[in-house]
Amino acid sequence: MSIVLSELRKMLPAELKREIAMKQSEAGKIRLGIELGKEKNHAQLRVLRREIARMRTVEEEMRKGLKQNGQDATLPAPEKKTKSTKKTTNTKKKSSTSNSSSSSSSSKTSL
Repeated sequence: MSIVLSELRKMLPAELKREIAMKQSEAGKIRLGIELGKEKNHAQLRVLRREIARMRTVEEEMRKGLKQNGQDATLPAPEKKTKSTKKTTNTKKKSSTSNSSSSSSSSKTSL
């Protein structure tokens, strides 16, 4: 039993949430039946998962205010990312540390 998108869009958000919860429960039971070897129809789980995804999509559209009154609300187009043509130059500074600790003229005295 596949749900038509137009029917989903006519539902109230509370009804849609209740329907999603019911389908998720049903999917959980089928998944458990498959794992236990009682359920033979694996395709039924796939159909349920897709229906749940459709319902969540409609729920998200409602949340964002899209698809109102059967018409698509237009959103601004996302900005395109442009590649920066920044050239990096190799200007690493060489460290000039000298190890001249061997030429110390300190004397050690022992007691």
